Amino acid sequence: MSGSSKVELTSVYFHLSSESACMNFAHNPADPGFEGRWHREWKENGDAWLKRVTPILEQRFGMLAAAPDPDWAIVKYDPRVPLWTPYRKPDSPPPWRVGFVGMGGPGMTQVTIAFSTMPSEEAKERLKQELIKDVAMIEGS
Repeated sequence: MSGSSKVELTSVYFHLSSESACMNFAHNPADPGFEGRWHREWKENGDAWLKRVTPILEQRFGMLAAAPDPDWAIVKYDPRVPLWTPYRKPDSPPPWRVGFVGMGGPGMTQVTIAFSTMPSEEAKERLKQELIKDVAMIEGS
């Protein structure tokens, strides 16, 4: 048996998700509920993490919306907006969604944001570093 667990939420300006590693569980007749417990506990910890980090990210994006940074032209998050990939520019005009992976958290974490104009690579990297700092604020607590 195998599987992964995922926690996610969508806020006004971002989508946040974190996914556990894909685990391979061997059947253990002495503990038949281990796999289910593992996923439940991971999801409970992931949900608690989401509750701690969401206000920090909402504050960050609320401030960016109130006083826009010219390098980070964020717009309200809409999952229908095309997702930007570095290897294929979307056919439609902006806005585009961009995912930032590696924020910390309980698993592989991604923050996805919509931009009215695409930030430069330097601006995207700067924003990613800011997001890493934001998430790190709760990692130690």
